Amino acid sequence: ARQGFDTATRAMVSRAIGARNPELANHIASQALVFNVCLAWTMMFIGINVAPHLLRILGVSEELVAVGGQYLQLRFVSTSTFALLYTSGSILQASGDTITPMKAQFLSRIILIPLSPVLIFGLGGVPALGLPGAAVATSIGQIVGVAMTLKVLFSGRSRVKITLAG
Repeated sequence: ARQGFDTATRAMVSRAIGARNPELANHIASQALVFNVCLAWTMMFIGINVAPHLLRILGVSEELVAVGGQYLQLRFVSTSTFALLYTSGSILQASGDTITPMKAQFLSRIILIPLSPVLIFGLGGVPALGLPGAAVATSIGQIVGVAMTLKVLFSGRSRVKITLAG
């Protein structure tokens, strides 16, 4: 569903840009971001509550449910950043800016790769979080990527300019 939504957003924004209708492109982009966040929050609330039950359905041990459940719950919390990263990237790509989303993904990974072992194993005086540390590292990387793409969309440095008005 998420990939289909991003594809539809990309198609509609690029069509509006091609028709030289920046107001429509801005409106579509704004609506896509709002809808995406609402969808992500809904999935987050459902996912947080069902994560341990999903693992039990798979038949994993209770020890794995305890650790894996925490990981899944944290990953469900980060669904909003994931949704924003991919939707904002799709909007930028549709407007002709393929470099910024690539840089945002690259920066996200550059942060994630060294931060994961630090948070998982507790290196450099940071407390060890175990498996949930991987989810936290992923979320931190995604937040930085989202900040980068949203900064471009809100600043007007792309063909699409998002505003909070309307």
